Amino acid sequence: MNIDIQPLPGHPYTINARLVTRSPQELLGISPKKNKGSSNVHLMHPPVLLVQDGGGEVLLNRETVLAQLNLNKKKSKKGTKIPESLVACLIEEANVSGEMRMLMGCLFGPLQRLYHEKKDASGNLNWREAIDTIKENPPLKFCIEKTLFNGEELSTRHYVLLLRGANLSASSIARKSGAKKTKRDNKKSKKSNTNNSKKTFNEKNEVQLLKCEKPISPPNDSSEVLKRKENKAGLNRPLKNIKKTAERAENQLSLIVEFDE
Repeated sequence: MNIDIQPLPGHPYTINARLVTRSPQELLGISPKKNKGSSNVHLMHPPVLLVQDGGGEVLLNRETVLAQLNLNKKKSKKGTKIPESLVACLIEEANVSGEMRMLMGCLFGPLQRLYHEKKDASGNLNWREAIDTIKENPPLKFCIEKTLFNGEELSTRHYVLLLRGANLSASSIARKSGAKKTKRDNKKSKKSNTNNSKKTFNEKNEVQLLKCEKPISPPNDSSEVLKRKENKAGLNRPLKNIKKTAERAENQLSLIVEFDE
């Protein structure tokens, strides 16, 4: 059965292949296991075989297959079940050019491995090794630019797509790759900064509105009563003075009347 496989998720580039079945022993050269698993197992990333013109098959994504079967030296456990057979993708070498063979070695090798392993056996970060593989091989870098990105020089956004399996930030990739940011990258960055500033501005406005809308606490009853008493007392003072003055005048008047008599 012929199919088109997509080696780079998120990119339309495809390679024509044929589906076949192979045993793990044939693919990996490991000794047969007694505790065999299911047959015709479909892995997330199936084995990719390149059929050479002179005969023989080369497994392009050996490390990825080992990782998916838990057969890594450090991770392998005793009693691990290995499928009796796997569905594999077969690519005829006669149908691909020399540049394409080099490109497939990168796509199915270090780049695909990022989906399953963060570090190699020596503890090195695989995503850093993948960048070095591209940077230190000018023909490979040129082939990637020409075949996958229409001849554009590799920039940060290109590396983000290539290293998608590592799930890294653009800033981390940019520091390691040394790639320049394109106008397209800068537009995305400016748009992100604008959205962040708008968000901050809105949050500040919300805080100010909350402060303005803070309800005024009702006056304390006891303080209000005290104020009323003080006001009442203030009004009563002049009334008392008037009353006292009137009483004095009345007393003086009575004394004058008695004296006249």
